[in-house]
Amino acid sequence: MGTNLFLIHGAFCSRHSFNFIIKKVLDDRHIGRIYCFEYFIQSECIENVVERAQTELAKITEKNGLDTVIVGHSLGGLISLRLSQQSNIKKTITLSAPLSGLKYNIWLASLLSWHAPTLKDISPHSNFISALHKEDYSRNPIEILVTTNGYNPMITEENDGVITVDAQTRWQPTGAKIVNCPINHNEILQSAEALLAIERALQE
Repeated sequence: MGTNLFLIHGAFCSRHSFNFIIKKVLDDRHIGRIYCFEYFIQSECIENVVERAQTELAKITEKNGLDTVIVGHSLGGLISLRLSQQSNIKKTITLSAPLSGLKYNIWLASLLSWHAPTLKDISPHSNFISALHKEDYSRNPIEILVTTNGYNPMITEENDGVITVDAQTRWQPTGAKIVNCPINHNEILQSAEALLAIERALQE
């Protein structure tokens, strides 16, 4: 029968972020339909993005009736987590996701409110992040891949080149499987660790 694979890219990225993963799993006999969900951080608030993702996910389930594995990279990981406990979700895997939210200074927060409202909505004390942390994640399994090695001259804390390790680890869903990966934020998309996690989820 197979399992659907629902992929959600990170900020300032596109469906092509998953080209390597898609190529590697295409011949897997456990694959049903592969769907890459796209969104636009310059024009959408995060709740609208989640609502659209839920609609697309429901359409896929209605078409073939298969369970779905969700994979979200970076910001896509936050969106994935919001979808993770719905029915017909076999497993959710997040890659380099800032589960604790992203800290912004006043100037950057103001800039994002105009040019990237989706990112504005994920500060640590935002309504979206607060609600995310209050959810019950015991229904469907979650695997979190944390990227720990990177360099960014603008970030003084330990980081993966794009976001801090603290943003990925300060809060994590109770019961989730945590895998630390000594690679950077973008390398995870072409890593053996991510591919193994996805293939294992499809075959479980």
